[in-house]
Amino acid sequence: MQSATSTKLLPSESPPCDLLLASVSDYAIFSVGLDERIASWNPGVERILGFDMDEFVGQPFALLFTPEDRAAGIPEQEIRDARVFGRAAARREYRRKNGTRAIVESILTPILDAGEIIGFADVLRDDTQQQRLLEEMTLRAAELDAIFESIPDGLYVGDLSGVRDCNARGLEMLGFEHRGQLNRRVAEVARDIETRFADSDELMNEEQQPFVRALAGEQVIEEVKTRNVRTGKITIVRSAASPIWKDGVVAGAVAINTDITEQRRAEKERARLLADERAARLEAEAREKDYRFLAESIPEIVWTVNREGVSQYYNLRWYAYTGLSASESVLRPWHQVVAPDQFDAFLERWTAALNSGATFEMELRLRNSEGAYCWHLCRALPQRQSDGTVTR
Repeated sequence: MQSATSTKLLPSESPPCDLLLASVSDYAIFSVGLDERIASWNPGVERILGFDMDEFVGQPFALLFTPEDRAAGIPEQEIRDARVFGRAAARREYRRKNGTRAIVESILTPILDAGEIIGFADVLRDDTQQQRLLEEMTLRAAELDAIFESIPDGLYVGDLSGVRDCNARGLEMLGFEHRGQLNRRVAEVARDIETRFADSDELMNEEQQPFVRALAGEQVIEEVKTRNVRTGKITIVRSAASPIWKDGVVAGAVAINTDITEQRRAEKERARLLADERAARLEAEAREKDYRFLAESIPEIVWTVNREGVSQYYNLRWYAYTGLSASESVLRPWHQVVAPDQFDAFLERWTAALNSGATFEMELRLRNSEGAYCWHLCRALPQRQSDGTVTR
């Protein structure tokens, strides 16, 4: 063992053991004297910790430890463990020359001479990069888990032997309590949840399952019904399943199940409302057709106005009596043919009827196609909705 004042030996001057240590740079190998000071050095120390031989040899062993480890008495504990148990192995942070910290795996063993401990040998392997990589991988895994669980749909990953992983939403949708209940053949899970085609309500066999079809290399989007094993509730889902390829071979599959039960219910309700609306429209058109047939069949003049008094319809008898065209009749109100000497009294009563929704009735002289005025009993009845509102 070199003394605290030894210098680095040149290869040509070194004994075989020192030549071996000098050739190792992937590991930091040094000795510690019974005074707990560093007594030797190899090039790995400079590569891992940054200290050259003159800076390193003679320094207290405890100098390599972090302040918190020194405060906890770790350097002394390692020396004691090496004495008592023959070795002290640890994975910890060591201080570098530049002040940063290296994560190392350390094995401290006693150096014996005739069965007597004359010092200690410490072998360090730099694990900093591996630790940083492990931390990065752990962080990425945590991020993926967060993404996995934040997806509002059921997400399932696995192969023919079963679903290896799924998110909490996936368990909730099917009614299972833990992932292990899904880690069995797809056919067994499908039997429990009674997978059916959404439109035909027909049970799916194993080959028809979207997950199994994806495992066969198929890209699948299928609307299916599933039964919640806990509540018995039937859910309609859009299942999008894709194969997972590795080296040109399907290694597994991933499926995303989106609950579209409410969407399908809303679509069904919308279709019903549209059908009801169409039926009501056809019924209204039929009633209007019947009304017009009746209006055209009677010998009296028939007309309709909206609630503002604007003309909407005249039967043929109107045109025959007045001699007015359709455009002339629509552009001007029906009372354009009222005798001038009755007009003011008529307008007062007509306006009151429009405002109140009351029945209008008055004997009026109306101008015919030859310009003569003939007496008519004019009567207008309000048409009301179910709530009493006048529509025309």
